[in-house]
Amino acid sequence: MKKKKSGPSFNLKNIVVAQFILFLSAHCHALVVANKDDFTMKFDGRMFIDAAKYTNANDIDFGNDIIFRTLRIGAKGHYHYLDYQAELNYANDQFIARNVTIAFKPSTHWQIKIGQFKPYVSLEELTSSRYINFLERGIINTFVPSRRLGAGVHHFNHFGSNLDYTFSLGGFGSSIGNGSINGGEHSKNINGRSVLMHTLSDNCNSLLGISVSYTDVDSAGKIDYAPRPESGVTNIRLVDTDTINQSKYAILYNLESAIQLGPLSFQGEYMLNKIHRINNSSLSFNGFYFFTSYFLTSDNRILDKKSAAYKRVKPNHQWGAVEFVARLSYVNLDDGDIYGGHERNITVGLNWYWANYFRFMANVIKVNAKKNGIKTTPMIYTVRGQFDFG
Repeated sequence: MKKKKSGPSFNLKNIVVAQFILFLSAHCHALVVANKDDFTMKFDGRMFIDAAKYTNANDIDFGNDIIFRTLRIGAKGHYHYLDYQAELNYANDQFIARNVTIAFKPSTHWQIKIGQFKPYVSLEELTSSRYINFLERGIINTFVPSRRLGAGVHHFNHFGSNLDYTFSLGGFGSSIGNGSINGGEHSKNINGRSVLMHTLSDNCNSLLGISVSYTDVDSAGKIDYAPRPESGVTNIRLVDTDTINQSKYAILYNLESAIQLGPLSFQGEYMLNKIHRINNSSLSFNGFYFFTSYFLTSDNRILDKKSAAYKRVKPNHQWGAVEFVARLSYVNLDDGDIYGGHERNITVGLNWYWANYFRFMANVIKVNAKKNGIKTTPMIYTVRGQFDFG
């Protein structure tokens, strides 16, 4: 079992920081600067407050707590054909950079981006944390490369009236204030994603995508996969490969799919992660998640076809939208001489989209993890209050 840093704790210092961010939010959200040169800017941000209780924990101190899971503020806008964005996230008593980008749009179908941003891998990863259906992404997200400095090109177009597609390709290096990254600070990453979308009506569509990520490990040759049990409040990892030494490069293959039928939708991904080592041996880890979502109100998820990811739900009723969700996820970190364990999680949840920028979430997670013959089956009860703008 391993402890790693979590989000900022719910103490007086962080409450003051949160109040400052909210104060700045209230005064800056409406700020838009425009002049004859077509320059615009507006502030955006988000605040997630999470609480969690852990039971049946086999004497493991998961740490029942209330924390600021996310405190973030940023600015974005455009100037002629350029879009820009800069974000700071408050975590572990310090501000760190998140997305810091400049994007050039030579046409409505092309975008060229430079800066620090997410590699083009995984539907759930590329869907903003403001819009995902659960408090945390599925456990296989441990394989997905984190934000890095790099450059990428993204293309969006149509096949006829009801078929759309995207193609993205990126190359990345180190990161700005993003902590340690798998493969080392001097590792390199190349990734690509292609998605085909079929639309039957405004709220009925399907998506099928693939992505591949190649990470060239730096001279230290170290990789480590240690996912949380789909709860961001705890620091405990029930499955963990520990440091995999003498790693040469890693290749991640990802298959993603989603179907939306009005208020009912399904989404899933499968990942195969292969690590090649200096001694010519290789390791294979894999996992998947599958979930269903159903709106009890006359609402539905909204697919952004240009990015091939989901965007904000806008309630159709004055009192908001209510969504029921259920997910099965699994990861296997056992192979060769690595005994990282395997974990299967079952989650049910309820989301209340009170207004466009306010959301309340509740998840109940049944965890079934096993590592080195030791089985751990905690229950996790977790809730979130979420506010964002911009």
